[in-house]
Amino acid sequence: MPRVPVDGAISKDELRQKANAAGIAWNRINPLIADLIADGALHELKEKRSGTNPRKMLSRKPPPPEELTP
Repeated sequence: MPRVPVDGAISKDELRQKANAAGIAWNRINPLIADLIADGALHELKEKRSGTNPRKMLSRKPPPPEELTP
């Protein structure tokens, strides 16, 4: 959680890299992120990108209702 900004969001890939640099094994990072999302501590946002899949972003705060994507 200290790697996730209080305001704004961080890409899931960037958070994974920072967590690994802090000593968390690669195979533990995704389950930890999933647990934080399930507990409501993190919120996953999708940032649209042209010509590819949306970028997964993580935030401590939920997105405004108009930014939610199904």
